[in-house]
Amino acid sequence: MKSSVLVSIVTPTCDHERFIAACLDSVLAQDFSSWEMVVVDDASRDRTAEIVQGYARRDSRIRLIRHETNWGIMRLADTYNQGAAAGAGEWIAILEGDDAWPPDKLARQWRELAGDPQVVMGYGRSLLLSPSGKKLGQTQAGLPAYCRPYFRNFRGQALLPLLLRPCYIHPVTVMVRRLALEKIGGFRQEPGLGLVDHPTFLALAGQGPFFGSASVLGYYRRHRDSQSLNRIVELTAAERRLAFASLPGDGVPRLPGLRRRMGRSWALESVRALLTEGRLRLLRGQRRAARLSFRRCLAAEKLRLWPYPPLLAVKLASLAALLFSFLPVNVERAIGRLQFRSASLLESGDECDS
Repeated sequence: MKSSVLVSIVTPTCDHERFIAACLDSVLAQDFSSWEMVVVDDASRDRTAEIVQGYARRDSRIRLIRHETNWGIMRLADTYNQGAAAGAGEWIAILEGDDAWPPDKLARQWRELAGDPQVVMGYGRSLLLSPSGKKLGQTQAGLPAYCRPYFRNFRGQALLPLLLRPCYIHPVTVMVRRLALEKIGGFRQEPGLGLVDHPTFLALAGQGPFFGSASVLGYYRRHRDSQSLNRIVELTAAERRLAFASLPGDGVPRLPGLRRRMGRSWALESVRALLTEGRLRLLRGQRRAARLSFRRCLAAEKLRLWPYPPLLAVKLASLAALLFSFLPVNVERAIGRLQFRSASLLESGDECDS
């Protein structure tokens, strides 16, 4: 019997007491009603589960699954798949417990996807939120030029950017056709990689076209506990290995010089990650650790790729940051925010160590 629910929302969460109410409120504010929401709480130590239970008592479309022990980030795929299996919608939307949606997210995305039986996944633009909920700008603003067409109501093969850089699609904007997800065995996670988006989207790209909306479909929050920021060097290295492991493969474009282009692109992303790690450490007053990151940035990738101008620019920025780290004034705190890829990631007032 076919479910009457069109969209199942999967919400993994852990220790999101500060943010989970805003997340749930953004779902209840949707001007699209055919949804169900499965919140999977990974043994939170704060009041996250209690807050969700309160919402579930008021709206039966919200359900809570609570882990007795913490599964952790290395079992994220299990958590995602547990939430997906508990739902019955034709489409599965992702909304992590510290993120939120604009009120027209589901209705707009449903209109864009429902009439095209071949599309396997939709996504869109997203806005970056500070820990306090301040909108800081579009997260796509700093993406390289080759990524921009994929956010202009693009329909088609979206694999190339997934091979060239860390995942350019924010999960908070994603809606996946359940049948396509089942064909690849559900949400995926590579050993040692504490995320599911990149491996899952790589696999889905071989199932059919994506639709990249020009609309803002999600609010992505960065805060002190954000794994994608705190583990940026480690995650970038793991995503780099994942991309090269995908070659050769079904659906991989046969482009002349693809491996060389991937080598340059990932070298650039790797040194950017080291620069960001250093700036974050400097923002937190960890000067010695910051200098180590800046020195690693200067030493990395230099033998093969020094003539590559974008790489040189990042290394010059790292050299400047290293010199600034010796000043008596903390430059990152004085500026008031950490910037990366043209988007603010942290507010110094919320995130600086005392």
